[in-house]
Amino acid sequence: MADEENKKQFHIFISYRVNTDADLAEKLCDKLQALTILNEQREVRIKCFLDKQNLKEGVDYTSQFMTALTGSCLVLPIVSEACLKSMLNLQAGWTDNVLKEWQTALHFQSMDKLTIIPILVGANEVVGGSKVYRKFEGFTMVGQLPDLVLPDAINDHTVKQVIGNLFKLQGIFLNPLELTDKLAVIQSRFSSEVWPSYRTLWSNVAELGPEPQLTCVQCLQPYTESSNGDGACRFHLTDGPIQEYGRTYACCQLKDPLLGCHRNRHNPKHHNRFKYGSFVNWRAGIMWNTLMSRTHAKISADDYSEEYADETAWIRVGATTSNAGKDQNKLMIASAIPYESWFMLFEKEELIGVDTRLPVFSLKGQRDEYAIGRWIVSDEGHEVIGINIECGTRTSVSPSSVKVHFAWPEINDFNGPEATLIEFCKSAAFGERPLPKALQNIKNPYNLPTTPLVKVSRQSLES
Repeated sequence: MADEENKKQFHIFISYRVNTDADLAEKLCDKLQALTILNEQREVRIKCFLDKQNLKEGVDYTSQFMTALTGSCLVLPIVSEACLKSMLNLQAGWTDNVLKEWQTALHFQSMDKLTIIPILVGANEVVGGSKVYRKFEGFTMVGQLPDLVLPDAINDHTVKQVIGNLFKLQGIFLNPLELTDKLAVIQSRFSSEVWPSYRTLWSNVAELGPEPQLTCVQCLQPYTESSNGDGACRFHLTDGPIQEYGRTYACCQLKDPLLGCHRNRHNPKHHNRFKYGSFVNWRAGIMWNTLMSRTHAKISADDYSEEYADETAWIRVGATTSNAGKDQNKLMIASAIPYESWFMLFEKEELIGVDTRLPVFSLKGQRDEYAIGRWIVSDEGHEVIGINIECGTRTSVSPSSVKVHFAWPEINDFNGPEATLIEFCKSAAFGERPLPKALQNIKNPYNLPTTPLVKVSRQSLES
């Protein structure tokens, strides 16, 4: 049983600057509290802390703030450019309650006592008589913030360091005039990424009902989050389970799929953080089955340092079809270099809250081969509309790259996003690749015809 001081009384703590973002904070609070936590067997509505609604008069602010902060599972700092501008002129000895909240939240997150998801607020500007949304661009303001520590701070981090650390977290870009899509993202991320870790700390567990049972993708066994922890999952590194009598797993020579040779936490969703055997089966079953997936574009790069060429790095972008069962209707991205690979599926809703500042994936090999993908966003900067992929090797004169623009059809056929535009920016053409050493001094190494090629027109063929 957890100590009373560690109990959670609020699902979400909303932190904001009154002078710049009060209306947005109150609107966000009201709409979040109308939502429920996903995957719970009973209806459990999200409970938010907002100072305007929850602070009690006559009680010390700092005491109430600390109690509410540590009693919350998730902290949503509302970060707008106007809010950051108010911090530029902070001087020694001054206090800033908003910055204090963020600095304290970061401290408690480092101790695994809560989770932070920054809300990065854009602006709506009047252009040509109509409002145009401009994505949050406050990241460049970090360098302008003062290098000073505020009084009564929980640690010795400066104002610049606090905001810099906040920006390292995966935030959610928000148009203050359009909350609907991002509300669903906050609800989903809280329900799947945050709530399971703090559910057993809820102040009234009885009101929640039975704990949801999940299935681990690594060991394929059922589990509950309260029983999860380091070493709870036992899994094999090679694909399985092996059904034939007498066969063993190549990774450890064991026969029992439940006696995995590696241990970690249970995970309900497939990931690329480390290798596990069931991932191999899952990936192969989707990627190489033409009934379950289709390819929009593929690029590759060869390493010609040896006597022969091989496909050293490659990237594929496509979609899963309606035949893929629970994995249908998703964007598919796969990549590989020697000894390392990456594969993932994305639902349409997942791309709404993705942090487009970070690469989708990035692989770097021992021989300087690489593969990388970056999201393409709309001109307004708040919608993912494609992916830019690139790969190369140390012997590539130039990398191979392609931009794939995609969109899910308005009438959902559950076959994933369609490619709306494919731009092959660069792929190695004949003659650009260096010859293997054994062929460099040969006059005609590939036995090309010595007579000039004759261009044939469409008209001559038709006649």
